[in-house]
Amino acid sequence: MRSICLILFALVFTVACSTITKEKENDIFITEKPADPLVVPPPGDFVVTVSKVTDNTITLDWTTSPQAPNQILTYGIATNDSVIISEIKQRTYTFKNLIPDKDYSFKVVAFSSNFEKKAVLVSAHTLKSFIEKVVTFNYALRRFNFQEVVKTADNGYLVYGDITEWGFQNKLFMMKLSADFSVIWKSEFIGPTGGFGEVQMVECSDHNILFVTNNTVYKYDPQANTIWAYQKTSNVNFFECISENSDGSFYLIGDAPNALYPKGNQYVVVKLDANGIELFQKTITAEGPVRIKKIMIDGNNLVLLGTISDAQLFISKLDFSGNLIISQKFLTKYSAYCSESPYAMVLTKDNNYLVMSNLNGPIFSSSYTNLPRYFKVNKGGTIIWDQFQNITSGGYDSWIHGIDVLDNGKYLTILSDDNGTSLVLLNELGNVEKHYKLTDFQTGMFVDMNAQGKYLYFTINMDKIILFDPAGYWE
Repeated sequence: MRSICLILFALVFTVACSTITKEKENDIFITEKPADPLVVPPPGDFVVTVSKVTDNTITLDWTTSPQAPNQILTYGIATNDSVIISEIKQRTYTFKNLIPDKDYSFKVVAFSSNFEKKAVLVSAHTLKSFIEKVVTFNYALRRFNFQEVVKTADNGYLVYGDITEWGFQNKLFMMKLSADFSVIWKSEFIGPTGGFGEVQMVECSDHNILFVTNNTVYKYDPQANTIWAYQKTSNVNFFECISENSDGSFYLIGDAPNALYPKGNQYVVVKLDANGIELFQKTITAEGPVRIKKIMIDGNNLVLLGTISDAQLFISKLDFSGNLIISQKFLTKYSAYCSESPYAMVLTKDNNYLVMSNLNGPIFSSSYTNLPRYFKVNKGGTIIWDQFQNITSGGYDSWIHGIDVLDNGKYLTILSDDNGTSLVLLNELGNVEKHYKLTDFQTGMFVDMNAQGKYLYFTINMDKIILFDPAGYWE
């Protein structure tokens, strides 16, 4: 506050024999009154909460002090009496690289500008590790690369792939694993140059193995010895997929060679008996270039999943004589400018169909992107829900690689995106409920929940099986 002060001076003159005093009024001066001392309140009580816990991270969040809402406070954080960080202004912090299944104590200290402080203590317990173990089959200079995995009736696994061996010709292999991943048998053989390309394996009801390549269907015994082989005829360009009927016969789908490779507008239904003898062939014409990805036997019908012209996904039903009953398209709003690649079709716990596919094209921008699609449809062809899910941050580049229907009606799947690969749990409506980023592992090609409730993840082009235990972590 400014003040006006009147200053008086007394002038004293000394003459030879007397003293004269005179008062004089001087000028006016404007001065500044000293301000009152600034009072900074100490930090008051604030609340610290544990907002997220994993096996190796704990995230803390805290409120600001209500006694000093406009005051900028700084914070320090300590654990086990060791200062981790100081003079931060944000009200959240994540502790990383912690030990799984361990108790931790933390102290968050708020400091005012004059260094008065208030501390709050909080404790948390890290989850046990989600990854229980990693199984590998590499032996010195030999590397077993997985390409196809099938779960067997005894809760074991059939695995097909190739062997990279330093200094030797590459081989193919087929291997049977028990439920605990011990090798029951392994067969190595020389295949065609470059391998078979895409293959399909099916465990038969007699526990023998169907092995489908582009040109041949093999039936192997459990040690991969050939029982019979069925070669494609001139009416078939290449084989697509196969399914076993309850009477031991097989229904095989092939692509017809009525147009230039890779696809024409016809496909062929072939029925084989239990000994691999052809019973009939039936050629079916579609309205455009067609590919069949999946055949399923449901009741008295053959149910086929495929695409027309790469963009029009459809489900067709045939009778056991190969006659077309109905075909229905399930298009998306992106169908006009995106292709769609069917991945799989499975029966859900409530006896409907769950279909998975991958969209490819300029979905959200002019750049080429990928987006996984999941939709549930009843057997009458009515869509129950249709979801497009991704777990990207910023971009849209997701791809589905594996699916397993869990007993609780949820779905376990593998998704890759622009940040890597994740193990993803979808709820009953196809929404992402939880996901775990696999930062240290390659893309997978098979996922399964075993009889003990553990999650299994088989990597592709590597030989690693990752075993996850969701109890105490996800559920």
